[in-house]
Amino acid sequence: MPQDPSRRPFGLVQRSWRRLYRNTPWYRWHLSSSKPLSLRRNGMIFVPGHKTKGEMIMDGRFLLAGERVDLVEENWFPHDAPQVWLRAMHGFDWLGDLRATEHPESAKAARHMVSSWLNLNKRWHPLSWDGEITAHRLLAWLGHFDFITHGANAAFVRRLTQEIAIQANHLLLSYQDYELSYARTTIEKALIFCGQCLPDGTTLASDMLGKLEESLDRLIRPDGGTQYRSPALQAALLTDLHDLLDFHRAMRLQAPSYLATTAQRMAPLMRMLIHNDGSVAHHNQSFALPPEAMASFMERCLHKVAPLKAAFASGLYRLTARRATLLIDGGAQPHVGFDQQAFAGTLSFEMTVGTQKLITNMGSHDRKALWGDVQRTTAAHSTLVLNDTNSSELVSGAGLGRKPQQVYCKPYETDDYLAIDLHHDGYRPLGGAKHYRSLKLARDGDYLQGEDLVTGPTVLPAVLRFHLHPQVNVALQGNRQQVVLYLPKGRPWRFDIEGAHLELEDSVYLEGETSARSRQIVARLPEFRARRGQAAERRALWSLQQLDAAPKA
Repeated sequence: MPQDPSRRPFGLVQRSWRRLYRNTPWYRWHLSSSKPLSLRRNGMIFVPGHKTKGEMIMDGRFLLAGERVDLVEENWFPHDAPQVWLRAMHGFDWLGDLRATEHPESAKAARHMVSSWLNLNKRWHPLSWDGEITAHRLLAWLGHFDFITHGANAAFVRRLTQEIAIQANHLLLSYQDYELSYARTTIEKALIFCGQCLPDGTTLASDMLGKLEESLDRLIRPDGGTQYRSPALQAALLTDLHDLLDFHRAMRLQAPSYLATTAQRMAPLMRMLIHNDGSVAHHNQSFALPPEAMASFMERCLHKVAPLKAAFASGLYRLTARRATLLIDGGAQPHVGFDQQAFAGTLSFEMTVGTQKLITNMGSHDRKALWGDVQRTTAAHSTLVLNDTNSSELVSGAGLGRKPQQVYCKPYETDDYLAIDLHHDGYRPLGGAKHYRSLKLARDGDYLQGEDLVTGPTVLPAVLRFHLHPQVNVALQGNRQQVVLYLPKGRPWRFDIEGAHLELEDSVYLEGETSARSRQIVARLPEFRARRGQAAERRALWSLQQLDAAPKA
C-alpha cells in the first residue's frame, strides 16, 4: 500500500502543528465562517435502535460498546469510563436507542443531551473531536434531526444546524490526517451527507463521492471482501453503501453507479459468512444482531443473494452438503494497517447442521477490555495449537507481529466428497513447523473426515481444539477415543480420532454482548523425536458422523 503523505515525517510535523492550532479559540472562529439558518434537505437515514437500551438511557444508564456507565450528573468524561465507551458516547449512535422507546419524553431527553454536549464540548478535544467520532455524531444528528428537534424552539434548531456546519468544516480539515481505512470511509460518508444537506454543499458532496470511490477501489478485494477480512466491517461498509443509495433515492438525486456495483460485489461474500441460523461466522472481528435487526439487514442488503462458495482473494470458503455447512478461514492475514482486530485463527472452521451450530470458534464480545486478547488467540479457535503459541503474534493495540507468510488452500470435489486441503507456516519460528489440514464433507452431509498433520520439532506439544456451541451436550465414550455430541434437535453425532488422546474441557461462547459457558474437545498429539536430519510428522485422523440413534450408555 502506498504511504499516506500525512504519515511521512513532514506530515507528522504538519499534524502536530494542526493539533496545537485546534486547541486555540481561533480554531472555533475559523470553523464558524459558515452559519446556515436551516438544512437544505435531510434524507432521514438512521439505524433502528434497541428499545431496552433506550429505556436504560432514560434512567441515566448507558450500555455502549459492551460497557455500562451510570451517569448521575452531566459529565461527558466520567473518570471510570473505558475508552471504547467514551468513543461511543460522543458518537451519538445511541440516539436510535432513545428514539426506539417511543417514550413521550424521549425527544426532550435527546435534545437535552445534545444541548449538554454543545455547551460542554465547544473547544476541540482529541477524543470528542476525533474524526471518526465526529463523523458518527454528524450522521446521528442528521439522521435523527427531526426527532431531536421535535418540540424545540427555533433558536435550538438554528443552533444545531450551525453546529453541524461547524463540525463538518472541522471534519473536512481533519480528513487529510486519516490513512486508507474504514474510519476514512466513514468520514467520507458523513461529509457526503453534510454536503447534500447543508447550503452550498453540492461541491463538497461531489468531491467526497469521488474520494469514496478511490477508497473503495483500494479497500475492497476482487472477491468483494474487505482488506480487514472482518465480517463486522464487511457488514458495516455494505450498510454504508445502502445508506448512501437510499439517501440519493429519497432525495431524488442521481447516485454514482459505483455505489450499487460495489454493494452488489460485496453482498455474496457477506452472505457466505452467515450461517443458516442467521448468525455470523466467528472469523476475525464478528458481530451479532437481534433476530429482527438481522432479518432487516438480510432483507435490505442481501435480498435474494446467493453465498459464495470460495472467496480466493480473502481466503474464505464455504462447503455445503445438504443440511451440513462448513465455514473455513483459509487465508493470509490482513496487511499492516488493517490487522488491528485480526484473530490468530488460520485454518479454523465452524460447522452447522441445519440451523444448529455444532463446531464453532469462541467468537467475539463487545467488551474488548475484558475479552479482547483472549478471543483473538489461536486456542480460541477450532484448529491446531502448537507449543501453546499463537499462529500469528498478537500485539495488543497494534495488530499482528509475526504471522504466516504462506497460507495454501485448495478446494476440490470428488464423486463422494466436497473437500479442501490447507496449510500454513505461521509456526516457522518453532523449527520451521507447519500445520496441514484436510477436510472432506460427504455429499449426504452426514459425515466429515478430517486430517491434521504437524511437521517440525516434535518435542513441542500440539493440541487440536474443537469448540462446541453451548447447546451441544457431550459425553466421552468408554475408550476415551470417541465423543458423542447431542444437538437440541435431530440425531446425535459421534467424534472419533486416531493418533491423539481425547479430553473434554470448558470453553466459552461469545456473541456480541452475550457470553455462555460451553465445552470443547481437546485432542493432544503424542510427542516423540525424529531421527537427526529427518523431518518429523505427527498426524491425527478424525471424523464426525451422524448416528442413526443415540448410543447406549
